[in-house]
Amino acid sequence: MSMFNFIIAGTISVSMVSFMVLSPQAAMRVKGFVKLPLWGAFTIALIFSMGSTVAGQYNKLTESVDIENAAQRAGFSILQDEQRDLIEALSVYRDQQEYHQRTLERLTETAEDRIKNQAYAATERNKVAELTIRIEESRQRLNVVRDELRVEIRDGNIGVTEERKDFFSWIANLLGLTRAQAEFLIAALPAVFIDVIAALSLNLALRQRSVSKI
Repeated sequence: MSMFNFIIAGTISVSMVSFMVLSPQAAMRVKGFVKLPLWGAFTIALIFSMGSTVAGQYNKLTESVDIENAAQRAGFSILQDEQRDLIEALSVYRDQQEYHQRTLERLTETAEDRIKNQAYAATERNKVAELTIRIEESRQRLNVVRDELRVEIRDGNIGVTEERKDFFSWIANLLGLTRAQAEFLIAALPAVFIDVIAALSLNLALRQRSVSKI
């Protein structure tokens, strides 16, 4: 299906499987040089059929791995973004706390100031206390996020996972070929099979017919 439309792919598949089932029996019955091309065509069909099965499984596995890697990269990226936001929030909270702490100190420098600015000072103390809680909560969450990031890095989910090669590149690397050579080899297999099986089957049928007449 990755190489032909549905009708052609289906026809070739049925023909190939049928030929692989029937050709060994025919090879055992015929005599002479006909055995050699018959077994050769069977081998071509077998290799191409097995290669197609491997390619289909590889592509499905590659798709699954790519989806998983994308999810891992997304998860790692989300953790990185949260870490950055927490660090920025902590910086803002600390600046605000320092500002309100200085304001509180100015409002309570003397006993007279403490009496006169009692209401304002209480507001500033509450603000400092509130920011202290926010800083502590953000710090705890930041520690959790950093621990999760360490786990992601340890497990290899760090957003730089190598994407799986396509089938042609993979088989080329496996066989020590260039990608172009692998593409040509795989593309040539069905062409050779179709041409060989057409001529061979016709010759075999004519030979069997001649034998039956005799």
